[in-house]
Amino acid sequence: MFITGRRLFDGRAPEVRENWGVEVDAGRIVDVGPAPGAGADVVDLGDVTLLPGLVDVHQHLVFDASDDPVGHLRASDDAALLEQMAGAAQRALAVGITTIQDLGDRGYLALTLRDRFRHGDEVGPRIVASGPPLTVTGGHCCTFFTADGVDADPAVLDQLAGSGTTISMTGAILPGTAPPIAAMRQRLGAIRANHAALFRAGARIVCSSDAGVTATKPHDVLPHGVSGFLSAIGMTSAQALVATTAVAAEVCGVAAVAGTLEPGKDADILAVAGDPLADITAIHDVVAVYARGRQAVGPT
Repeated sequence: MFITGRRLFDGRAPEVRENWGVEVDAGRIVDVGPAPGAGADVVDLGDVTLLPGLVDVHQHLVFDASDDPVGHLRASDDAALLEQMAGAAQRALAVGITTIQDLGDRGYLALTLRDRFRHGDEVGPRIVASGPPLTVTGGHCCTFFTADGVDADPAVLDQLAGSGTTISMTGAILPGTAPPIAAMRQRLGAIRANHAALFRAGARIVCSSDAGVTATKPHDVLPHGVSGFLSAIGMTSAQALVATTAVAAEVCGVAAVAGTLEPGKDADILAVAGDPLADITAIHDVVAVYARGRQAVGPT
C-alpha cells in the first residue's frame, strides 16, 4: 500500500516534500518517496499533509477527564475501567495520537490494554505503560509551588537547558478553559515565560497533556498543546511538530519504531488537511490516521 498526498513532513527535515508518499507493508514503512513500488495499491488522500503520528508522553487512561476522576476510578471495577480506558485511547487515536505514555494506572490495566491493541483485532494506539504509581498516602502533587511563586533564577534555567534533559510541560488544555487549581491559574503566565526562557536557552521541550486528570484535559487534547502552548513559547510550526513526534518518541524510548516517517519504522501516520507548517492549526483538521499500518480514521 502506498499512502500519498500533496505534502509530506517526515518529522526531521524542517520542510514538507511535495507529492511524496509512504509505502507500507505488514504495518511497517518500507519506503518514503515520490513514487510507489511496482504493484502497490495507491491510497491518494488528496490535499493533505502526511505526518508521523503524534506522541503524548504523559496521559492517565484510568482517569475519565471528569470533575471527579479519582472518585469515578474508585467506584469502577476493573472490567468497566478497562473499557473506559479503551474508549479514552480510541479518542486519542482519532486525533492522530498514535503513541501514549501512560504514567500511572491501577492493577497494571494499561499493560493489559497495551497487549490487547498489540495482539488483537482492535486498532489502537501504542501504549508505553508505567503501571501503578509508587507513592505514599497524601503524597504526589500535594504542592507544585512555593509560597513565593514560580520565579526562576536565570542561572538555573541556563543550567537546566545545558544539561540535555528533556522537559515535558503538560501544557495541553482545551481552548477557552483554565486550570482548575487557583494557584496554577494565577501563575500560568510565569510558567509559560519560564518555558519560553528555557526554549530560548536551548532546552529540549515537549508538550504533553496529563490527559484524564480534569475536564479541561480530555484524552484528545494534545493537538491543542501543539498549536497553543508550543507556539506561545516561541516554537515555529516545524519545531512544534518535531517536538511532538520525533523528540517525544525519543523521550518514550520508542524512537526505533515511531516518531518519524522512515523505512523500517511502524506506519504510524496522521494526515491533515492543508499545511500545518504554514498554519499550525491545520493539525486539528484530521483526514486520516493509521496505527502500525492499520486505518483508524479516514475514507473507506
